[in-house]
Amino acid sequence: MENCRMKILRKSLIIKLLLLNAIIVGCSITKNSTDVEQLTFGNGGGFTGNVTEYILNPKGEIFKHEKLPKSETKIKKISKEKTFELFSKAKAVQLDTCKFIYPGNMYYFIKIKSNGKENYISWGDGKHKVNPEIESFYNEFINLLKN
Repeated sequence: MENCRMKILRKSLIIKLLLLNAIIVGCSITKNSTDVEQLTFGNGGGFTGNVTEYILNPKGEIFKHEKLPKSETKIKKISKEKTFELFSKAKAVQLDTCKFIYPGNMYYFIKIKSNGKENYISWGDGKHKVNPEIESFYNEFINLLKN
């Protein structure tokens, strides 16, 4: 009887250690795969000069910030998979290194915080066209907010 209890305890301990290992490995893979800490998508300008930002964090939470009137609201939570996909795409279109600042009267922007650094790009000036992949990435995110 005692021998049977020891076998059960041993198996239980092994299962717990395997689960702990899977959690640790899973967390480290997610963090190291993107190293993106935050993505901000937004637009502004026009007559009012208002700026609206949507901030996506690694937990998949999306917050809406507005300058006029000043407000901050959590509006949505997306899946871990979609969050990982967006952070990976941000790296793929080189948002962390791209230099492009050509706002117009009405402008759009994406800001990325990655590895303790921040990069900002802005477009809207009709004379300077942003990379279509970046514009598509921006639109993908904005469409995600509508669903």
